[in-house]
Amino acid sequence: MPFFDGSQKKIGQGAQAVVYLYKGCAYKVYREDYPKEWIQGELMTQREIVKTGLPVVHYAKTEAPNILKMDYIDGITLGDQMLAGSAPNSLQDMVQLQKKIHTHTNVHLRSLRESALQDLAVLEAAPVRKARVQAILDTIPEQTNLLHLDFHFFNIMRANKRYYIIDWINARIGNPVFDFARSYLLLYEAMPDLAWKYRTLILSDPAIDTAHWTPAVYVSALLRLKENSNEATVELIQSTECELFG
Repeated sequence: MPFFDGSQKKIGQGAQAVVYLYKGCAYKVYREDYPKEWIQGELMTQREIVKTGLPVVHYAKTEAPNILKMDYIDGITLGDQMLAGSAPNSLQDMVQLQKKIHTHTNVHLRSLRESALQDLAVLEAAPVRKARVQAILDTIPEQTNLLHLDFHFFNIMRANKRYYIIDWINARIGNPVFDFARSYLLLYEAMPDLAWKYRTLILSDPAIDTAHWTPAVYVSALLRLKENSNEATVELIQSTECELFG
């Protein structure tokens, strides 16, 4: 029996799932071949995030194993607001939200270090580069702050005069410098001019510990090759290598 009655409306699509609006709620429909344990993992991660009290959506199971039910946010992403020229303080708002995420500690999630080492083990990269990443991970102090790790303008929604943070599938606990570095990397790939402005905001904020900024950017960029290799990522790897290792 079909899950929907034909009145659903497609409101979003990613590589792994399509999102529909149906009877006042959003439904994330994953590909039939998408591993069910990964869907369950995303559900459990979101439930942990909800416990923090951050402005996020709630997830729930449905009778269909490849469909999750979510709160529907009738709003617009910060990215779309920027494109429309209606978000003059977008970078500042983004950084403040990101800092708010990091105030939460000891959330029941995997550590960044654990997942980074797992990714490093299967990464196709020169041994010297992998050794450098291992050394950096051993050097940067391990912490238990909540990290989003996919934090950018299109994962921030504005509705009812407040922001909501979406898409927590990559969330981990660890040192906040890695979350800032990852956001910088994502901006560097898509919006280089904004990336440099974001970098300036981070490095000039006395409340943010940036002692390990460049090593964290290097680790983030190299591990990014596992999921996406493009000219900007390679360029960032090379520039940080020169800065760190000469």
